[in-house]
Amino acid sequence: MANGILKVGEITTSSGSGNITIGSGVTLQSNVPAFEVYLNGNQTLTDNTETKVAFNATTFDTDSAFDITTNYRFTVPSGKAGKYCFYTTLNASAQAVGQLEQFIVKFRKNGSTGDGAERGSYHYPMNNAGAQETITMTATYDLAASDYIEVYALIDDTSGSPVLDSYISTATQMCYFGAYRIGA
Repeated sequence: MANGILKVGEITTSSGSGNITIGSGVTLQSNVPAFEVYLNGNQTLTDNTETKVAFNATTFDTDSAFDITTNYRFTVPSGKAGKYCFYTTLNASAQAVGQLEQFIVKFRKNGSTGDGAERGSYHYPMNNAGAQETITMTATYDLAASDYIEVYALIDDTSGSPVLDSYISTATQMCYFGAYRIGA
């Protein structure tokens, strides 16, 4: 039998009704590529400066498409263009209560800041009351092969020493980033 593409509107059993059983050893891969990475240690940022988050550990990466050693970004593999859902959670920490003035998290497509390539979430603590803040955000992008997505953060800490907290304990990751393909 030749390899090819099967396009059908409906699949039924030989009797015309009932359930189809997929045998063992068959792998169905939907929503891939997919990955989730995290910070395996705190990342100190330059105060009040947008900095790329250096996610350096992998929970999973179905297509080995996230670079955890050099560029800290997801790159769409060849043949995997489509719509993707991205998510991230980052925890900012100032040195003391009242020193956290601003916290910004952004997704950037291909390093760009314009033309809808950047999506962000901003937080300004009321009356400078906090020392820690968390931002969680999601975004969808329609990506071509070799497009890439990165996460950037800005923390304004009056002490001048802002940190992205990696975890509270080894079982609780505080800064992570992931995505999965939702369609072609």
